[in-house]
Amino acid sequence: MPLEIEATTATIKPLADKVVLTPLEKKEKFDNSVLVRPDTVDEKSAIARVVAVGPGLVNEKTGERIPIEVKPGQTVVYSKYAGTELKHQGTLHLVVAAKDVLAVLED
Repeated sequence: MPLEIEATTATIKPLADKVVLTPLEKKEKFDNSVLVRPDTVDEKSAIARVVAVGPGLVNEKTGERIPIEVKPGQTVVYSKYAGTELKHQGTLHLVVAAKDVLAVLED
């Protein structure tokens, strides 16, 4: 069951290496006309649109921030069982660690 955020004016700002995703429907067509379907009907999709990205982790040795490779608006493949579900303004989102984003789907 997803965490529900009641405040309608709140925005989701991920911290550190976290990425906020909006899972896409199983039958949704993507910009490049590729249709991705899981093997079984009940299996949830592992394709999502990036909504927000944290600033990245800080390298303990150098103190420099390590940027996250994905950007808002990109369509990505993520680990199926990763992250925390939350519902914000009626939309289901998933907060995952950057390492759980496996690939970017490009045209």
